[in-house]
Amino acid sequence: MRVDNYGFFAISAEYGYNREVVLIFSQQNPMQSQSLEKTLGKSMAWMSFPIFELVLLRWFQHAFLKLKLGFPGFTDYELLLPAPLAWIAFTLALEQAIPIKFTWSWRRTFLHGFFLGAFLLVNIFYQSLEPKLGLHTLTVWWSVLLLVVLSAFGLFVSLGEVFKNPNRWAIIPCAIMAFSLVLNLKFGAELWTHLLSPLEEMVKHFLMWAGLDQILVMALKKKFLWVQHPQLSILIGQGCSGLDGILFYISAFVIFSCLNWSRFSVQGWMLSFAYGILFFVLLNVLRIVFLFVAGIFCVRYVGAQRGLSWISGIFHVHAGYLFYGLGLAAYFQSLMTVMTWDKKEASQLLKVPRWS
Repeated sequence: MRVDNYGFFAISAEYGYNREVVLIFSQQNPMQSQSLEKTLGKSMAWMSFPIFELVLLRWFQHAFLKLKLGFPGFTDYELLLPAPLAWIAFTLALEQAIPIKFTWSWRRTFLHGFFLGAFLLVNIFYQSLEPKLGLHTLTVWWSVLLLVVLSAFGLFVSLGEVFKNPNRWAIIPCAIMAFSLVLNLKFGAELWTHLLSPLEEMVKHFLMWAGLDQILVMALKKKFLWVQHPQLSILIGQGCSGLDGILFYISAFVIFSCLNWSRFSVQGWMLSFAYGILFFVLLNVLRIVFLFVAGIFCVRYVGAQRGLSWISGIFHVHAGYLFYGLGLAAYFQSLMTVMTWDKKEASQLLKVPRWS
């Protein structure tokens, strides 16, 4: 049995990872797709240099200095998709208030070069400084890295103008989006134990509807969901629970609703939020069922070894991203469609039903 650090245990199958989302936000006019594409282009251009620089620094640190630093319990891989998507969301929020302007100055370039040089020196002499400074060495390392990242983002866009933007508040939910998987791994254990029983019943019924018999679905030790078939058996833990995807959705919904608050009533937004939570819970169940069924077919038609390799290395990661990406895009697109309707029609759709 192979044990994954992120909480997905596999008996017959190998481990899974996480998935994240593709995000669509409303512009001033939801139908202005060209404006949306332009904003997405700006966001990609803005974060391209910091990402490229961080990749080079990571390679230099690992390949040449043999240093592996960070917080215990997670790595930068947990930020691989959530962080760029969160930055796109932040850019979209800023653009709704004041368009982002790309500028360059010697002062910002010199400042970034200074911080970058300081960070390289801290890395080069890290092992020499650690015996003298102890844990303070890691604090210095993180502080200088933060300055490098901030100055890299401010190299071509003035951070002063960013913090004057009325929508600068979006940095808070966007930070939660970026660290959604990390927060799930750190603080989601208690919630995961309460969700195991309802998830067990939903997965069991969906697999029965898919025509699979000889299925055993069971919650084990309030930590894992065991799904067993004669050809495939998996244990799903906290890291593959889908709670990070729901947290990502909640953060995205906060930004989306604040930017479009006047379009719905308070009741309408509350009902929209509840619909979204229900939608993503069901989507997570469908993701588990799809991956399990795909794993069975892979094992059945290409052999156990190759099938398990495919489902663990390809299906789980990419299918998870696909499910959550399409799901979030479809959900926000449906909300934007409702926004274009007549207010009376929209209020009827988002009206809380009553039963006599």
